[in-house]
Amino acid sequence: MQGGEKQEMINLNSKINIKIVEKVDDADKKLASFEWQFLNYSLGIKDIDLIKELGIETYAELECIDERAAAQTVLTGRIRMEYGYPGGGFDFLTKQDIRELLSTHNGLIVLDPHRSCGWGKLRLKYYVKTDLEKVKTYIKDSFSDNNFLNSVLRSSKLQKQYNFRKDFDQAYEDAFHKGEKLSFVNEVHEELIDLAFVFGKLKELKNEFENEAKKLNLRNSEVRLNPDMLFDQPSHHIASGAVINLTKRKLVHRFSLENVYEEAFFADVDLDRTKSVMSLIFSILESDHSATKDKGHDVFVVCNNSQLEKIKKVMESFKDNPENINTSKNIFIHVVEDDEKVKTKEQILSIVR
Repeated sequence: MQGGEKQEMINLNSKINIKIVEKVDDADKKLASFEWQFLNYSLGIKDIDLIKELGIETYAELECIDERAAAQTVLTGRIRMEYGYPGGGFDFLTKQDIRELLSTHNGLIVLDPHRSCGWGKLRLKYYVKTDLEKVKTYIKDSFSDNNFLNSVLRSSKLQKQYNFRKDFDQAYEDAFHKGEKLSFVNEVHEELIDLAFVFGKLKELKNEFENEAKKLNLRNSEVRLNPDMLFDQPSHHIASGAVINLTKRKLVHRFSLENVYEEAFFADVDLDRTKSVMSLIFSILESDHSATKDKGHDVFVVCNNSQLEKIKKVMESFKDNPENINTSKNIFIHVVEDDEKVKTKEQILSIVR
């Protein structure tokens, strides 16, 4: 909420500082810049109602929370809304989430798998321990999918080792030759298996969307599964912070924080899943793959006034396990209402693809 600045500082321990931002003063450039961008690049409920009145279709592009993920699909004449979920949504979205997304966008959904997915690695480890046969099914299915194979062939790193059908057959045998264990020949082989698992999981999610669309009788529904969007981008993270959106506002474009080089994780969550998603982001920011692992991080949490007390308790709960957090975290809780800064018809039309 913009206007005179009203802030409350909560110092939980030496590593975690929480600032409640109910009103932003333009003098605080960091907070003012963030809130301006969030409001500018998101749509509120009244904005979405106006879009419906204008007869403009929207579509949802589901991306990983990863700062390297980016929407790539342009459906001409429509407005894209970007959603950030771990892994792009697999093993995260509930059936209710799926039905709401389908209903909001009349069945137009785009799923984006991506390379070196931290959530994918965590889920792969889980399935290896609990259901290795399911892992085999995901990998085998990806290796027989032309969309996936074409993605691999666009990667100069992967195509050096995997070029022909027999190469993928061998990769599968190498991965599972130890029976109840998953093994890798080298780093490139591990990367291929990780990517195949994520693609397989998102293909499963695609089927879930399609099945729910049929139940909702969305006859014009189209669920797309893109190939890997990152190709040869590095596996390390450069993010210095994160944006957590708990409101009903929908982002149409991810943005940088303080400057054009400062990338961030983006997540759309509800109160029940906020802590688990933030814990995941903290672990990635402090992992060996992070260029900022030894630095402090800024986290911008956006909520409605009605959510404020509950989200404060969630943030305060991190003090119970401070040993899991190695560097300082500045958490700014911005109070923004769903209908703040309503856009004009001209502004709405300007974001049509």
